[in-house]
Amino acid sequence: MKLKFYEDTSVFYEDGKLTEEPEETLEELMKQYRHNYDVYSKGKRKMVEAARPYTKWYWINNMEPVFIEDHARNYGHRTRANAAWSDITLALATDFSSPGEITTRNAAGDKYLRYQLTHNLKNIVIFSRDGEREARKIAQMIRSHTCYKEDGIRLNIAGNGLVTLLKSGVDTGLVASFIETVFDVCKEEGVKILEVRSGGQSGVDEAGIIAAQRSKIKCSVLAPKGYRWRDKKGDEKEGKASFVKRFKEEYIDQDAWKKAKPEEYTDSGLAEFNCSNALDYLSYEIDLKIMHINAQEANK
Repeated sequence: MKLKFYEDTSVFYEDGKLTEEPEETLEELMKQYRHNYDVYSKGKRKMVEAARPYTKWYWINNMEPVFIEDHARNYGHRTRANAAWSDITLALATDFSSPGEITTRNAAGDKYLRYQLTHNLKNIVIFSRDGEREARKIAQMIRSHTCYKEDGIRLNIAGNGLVTLLKSGVDTGLVASFIETVFDVCKEEGVKILEVRSGGQSGVDEAGIIAAQRSKIKCSVLAPKGYRWRDKKGDEKEGKASFVKRFKEEYIDQDAWKKAKPEEYTDSGLAEFNCSNALDYLSYEIDLKIMHINAQEANK
């Protein structure tokens, strides 16, 4: 069993011996972590809402994607164009029977590669190390693909929209974190990705570009004419401003907020600080527990 949070194991030793083992089971500690993580996430969202008047928008990780407007309004046209552009199309979905996934499969032909997302993705990505193992599977699938090129590939990311993903309890953020892990593992495995492309729709398309931004990989979006896209309710949106905003992140001007509403700023800051402390404490306890479990297994 591997460490979940810490790489430097020296923090768990005192006088050459492991510090006292936590009384709770690993399952109990993980349950507490999940609860506090959810509380922290909700608190973070509330803080962001309170600070909204004092925020500025920047490209995620200072990586600006290239946005291209297709000459056709229908979604199928840009699906076929992106498949033709790429060396490999990686499709990630919880439901491969949707019309969009069937179109992607037909458009990609022998360039096609698929990976089944599961409803358990949250546990895989956030609460265990299985995400790295699954990401390594994908990296190896890319490397062994008949269309793989040693000098680098252009990768098209496709898959379910957010409406379909949410039916399985999967959201854009989880998929983005998972794909980011895929990119990290690809780099370790020597799989060179020259550029990432997607259609920019909510769900897997959006997640693929966000992951590329985080990983500092050149990325581009081919959007239907009018910059059409659908939100989490399936409602269609249009216009470049709302389309590209999803690939930006907010930066809070702390000084302006503190000056305008000092009491609100202090309350939100303390709440975030307290939740962060709880997560830090549980992270330590979980890894210490794992250290003891590993030591017990080694002595058997």
